[in-house]
Amino acid sequence: MVVKPSSRLYKALKDIMGDIYAQLLRIHAGSDLSPSIEYTISLLAKEFPAMKPGDARAEIDEEKDSIWNMEKA
Repeated sequence: MVVKPSSRLYKALKDIMGDIYAQLLRIHAGSDLSPSIEYTISLLAKEFPAMKPGDARAEIDEEKDSIWNMEKA
């Protein structure tokens, strides 16, 4: 499976990460986090910013535009 980055995907992941962060804060207030959870949080904190969409358009977007811009012969 290939996931093409987009602003919609980034926003969805950002929203989900916000929910996860809120739950982790709630859990952390009551007890210590396990080393496994701490590792997962660390990994996500490093990788998530790298998922931000760039300026380059995906190949599928170029194909879609070329189809929509075709003229009748």
